[in-house]
Amino acid sequence: MAISSLKNIGSAFVVSLMLSGVAHAAVTVNIPEEIDLHVVNMEKPEIQGSIFDANRSVELPDGLNQIAFRYSQNFVKRDKAKKVYSELIIFKFEASDKKLTFRVPDYRNAREAEEGINDFNWALVDIETNQAIKTVSDKISPKGFVLGQNFSDEVESYNKKGGKAAVGLTYVTIANPAANMAAAPQAASARPAAAISTQIVDTQPAPQGSVLGGLQRLYLQASKEERKAFRKWMIDQE
Repeated sequence: MAISSLKNIGSAFVVSLMLSGVAHAAVTVNIPEEIDLHVVNMEKPEIQGSIFDANRSVELPDGLNQIAFRYSQNFVKRDKAKKVYSELIIFKFEASDKKLTFRVPDYRNAREAEEGINDFNWALVDIETNQAIKTVSDKISPKGFVLGQNFSDEVESYNKKGGKAAVGLTYVTIANPAANMAAAPQAASARPAAAISTQIVDTQPAPQGSVLGGLQRLYLQASKEERKAFRKWMIDQE
């Protein structure tokens, strides 16, 4: 493939961002004890508070975010404990400068939970207004369940297939001033160091026949090694 063609392809993947200082998380999602938060924006979530803390939360950037969670409820009958789990729920939403929480049902017993938990009604609610915000959700049915299981692979596979709640990642090269200063004494031909910032993007809006849509789908279908090689190539074009 010609170098000019590669440059055009690389440019199509790069999203220009207006950056004013360091980005900060502006959306806070409170996590009820019944919610098991497994994946946030294709990574393991950094939850504030312990598993036994009633005030657990996670901070997210403004804009588009994706969450994968399971709802569970504990029941005790005749000294026997039982925990009922839902399927893995994946959803995406857009919000800015909000404090949100989950609204979930409260089942009376294990039998009622088992009958309804895979089709339960839930919502992501704005704490200030008590109104549900718009979400696009879907279900993932993992093969089996192991305590401590990592659901990242299931979410990555889902995003590659382009489900209705799927998202992708764009990689944006950002000049690193500190590194550039350190590199000043080097030869003029040396390339300045750069950092990579990741951004969640919606995979749905791009028209089916557009170049960007096709490139997004190709990138999501690529292996981790291929993605890594492509990101390195993009940096070299700067």
